[in-house]
Amino acid sequence: MGSFKRKGGPRLALGYEGLARIAEETGHYHDSIAEWNRAGKVWESLQPAHTAELIRNLEYRAFLYEQLRQDRDAAYLREKATVLQQAIRWAAAV
Repeated sequence: MGSFKRKGGPRLALGYEGLARIAEETGHYHDSIAEWNRAGKVWESLQPAHTAELIRNLEYRAFLYEQLRQDRDAAYLREKATVLQQAIRWAAAV
């Protein structure tokens, strides 16, 4: 992860997502969410080229929050994903 942190970019985000999946599979859901959050921050910094990846990240984090019965957090993330999807549609229409 060290070399990815220095360079940043999509590889860093994918690395964080990989760590998140490992944490989730071993039952460490809070650690998994933390890694998904880190990946989300990287995807946000890569806007607008990686908006689809950010939306996927937001939706998966919302899914995990729902599994942990944290419905407010899940609803907030789903709302952010919806806003981004609308922005993509508006940009495509112009």
